[in-house]
Amino acid sequence: MKNRLSLILPFTAALLTACGSDKSDPEPDVLMFAAQETQQSGYEPWVTDGTEIGTFKLKEINDAEDSNPQWPVRLNGQWLFAADDGVNGLELWVSNGTEAGTKLLKDLNSSGSADVRYMTTFKGKVYFSANDGVNGDEIWVTDGTQAGTYMFKDLQTGANGSYPFGFTVAGGYLYFTATIDDSRMLWATNGGNEEGDTAIVTTSNDEEFGLPNALTAYRNGVIFTASSFEYGYEPYFVEGRTAKRIADINPGIGSGYPSKFQVINDKVVFVANDNIHGAELWVYDGVNAPQLLNDLSLGDKATSFKRFMVFKDKLFFTATVEDPERADSGPYELFATTGNLDDVVLIKGGLTSNQFDLLGSNKEHLFLMGKYAGKRYLWVSKGDTGSTMPLTVTDLSDLSPVASVVNDMLIFVGGSESYGFEPWVSNGTADSTKLLKDINLDAGSSFPEIKLRGLSPGY
Repeated sequence: MKNRLSLILPFTAALLTACGSDKSDPEPDVLMFAAQETQQSGYEPWVTDGTEIGTFKLKEINDAEDSNPQWPVRLNGQWLFAADDGVNGLELWVSNGTEAGTKLLKDLNSSGSADVRYMTTFKGKVYFSANDGVNGDEIWVTDGTQAGTYMFKDLQTGANGSYPFGFTVAGGYLYFTATIDDSRMLWATNGGNEEGDTAIVTTSNDEEFGLPNALTAYRNGVIFTASSFEYGYEPYFVEGRTAKRIADINPGIGSGYPSKFQVINDKVVFVANDNIHGAELWVYDGVNAPQLLNDLSLGDKATSFKRFMVFKDKLFFTATVEDPERADSGPYELFATTGNLDDVVLIKGGLTSNQFDLLGSNKEHLFLMGKYAGKRYLWVSKGDTGSTMPLTVTDLSDLSPVASVVNDMLIFVGGSESYGFEPWVSNGTADSTKLLKDINLDAGSSFPEIKLRGLSPGY
């Protein structure tokens, strides 16, 4: 079968930020995921509102294999997403939420797959990457109609394409990266069709940079990492169409390799290496040069960071710390920070064979997966040490580290002896944690694919 990609309607605040949406649509009360109803049916789009009766298959798009649904966005009361019906390849689909109203919007590539990706709402339209079989991968736009779906710009003439990705909305612009004549550059568009409305971002001092990555909306602009001959990979910030390098974290030609930008309390926390402290957390306040936030692994030893999540005005993350003073420190413990200097607190750790991964959060609880002695458990936390504990749930014997939140409930992949791997639901209490629906009734697993989507390759 083809590579299976999950589908989640990216309407929660956290995912909208990740996708670079302009948040013009209301927050949804439905999420979509991929699951196989039988071993032979393949993966198709399902929807759920967090209840059993509200969990159902949207449509059998591909009768033979997986329809591979992905990159959905909400526009004008309908859903736009990419799917493969087994005939036209990965093309642009539209749905009003019913089986009859789920259909191919437009066959962009009549000779094969358009490989539709990175769909992002901006100023009442959806921008995305697609290949029409003639111009290569270029930036396209749609208003949700056939007539209003067309190639927005042919940035790289010829069949090679510019391969746009990293679509991020901030300050009235859609930012993205694209390759022109073998150079990967940062672009900005205001959505207009006049000459100059879509242009390469430059610097105020003519400093050249390339290979932009990890675009993250911050204030009225975007913070990102890029490379230059003089400074290596360092952090940059763009507002409008003018960018500037905000630091040389690893002085000289060496690279600071900034990554994992996270916005918290009007600051940006990120991981970088100054070649003195190893890979550690840094913070940028939008005005002054970034500073080392905390040296978790003392000396030149690097800290290994996994996943980050904002919850109750704090940034929670899991990390493995090299600390010779703590003999009981373990892999991927749970930490939190407000973004203030030296304010990094260990929330839960101390078991050398235990490791945490963040799943999501609702109004009251942070959800985690805890792995101990080879088994995985569901944990919850209210953001402090005392409230961080595992949930004891009958028949839940395993879970996957992928989840999403809808209607203040966590939807996750749970494993049990009775049902196999199916979608489960929880609001943070043991009583509320239960099987959402047994999709595959053939004594097997539906293996639902529930993953947050929106971040482009390389992040």
